[in-house]
Amino acid sequence: MTTNPRRDRNLEDGMIMEPSERSIVVHRAPIWRDRADYIFRAAIPDPAPTASIEQLWGRKQGHLIEVCCIPYFLYDVNLGDLVSLSDENTLESVVEDKGHCTFRAFFSEHLESIADVDRDLRGRGAGTEWLSNRLVALDAPSGEAASELSAFLATLENRGVLEYETGRLRSP
Repeated sequence: MTTNPRRDRNLEDGMIMEPSERSIVVHRAPIWRDRADYIFRAAIPDPAPTASIEQLWGRKQGHLIEVCCIPYFLYDVNLGDLVSLSDENTLESVVEDKGHCTFRAFFSEHLESIADVDRDLRGRGAGTEWLSNRLVALDAPSGEAASELSAFLATLENRGVLEYETGRLRSP
């Protein structure tokens, strides 16, 4: 597992950006779109070469927001977590960690067919959100599922198919 496969990559080919002085990564097909009723933003730590903000989908839960997408670039923010927002509608903190684990995989070559890879990942219990034909954010709903997904991704990384990282730097 590499420490940060996005740091040295130009992801512009898959970056979906809004025209502005600050580029924004958006989720076109959030995994829990049917639950979502709110959009908010988060600053990307150690920003990707072409973006500094990630737009996230969520669901209002009282004064908190449930994360309804798999973050592409954030750490320790996972699908299902309850988060608080600032007055500027920007992520402040994770208030309740729901135990999901995020992974990101960067494929070494442009995939001709995302569908086959996506089907294989989903068959292993992973939720997926694709930013491009090379970058996918993956959700493992539990620690056990995360261990299994990590082992599978490590096998692919050892074969040179992809590089991957976990989006979880601290324990739930």
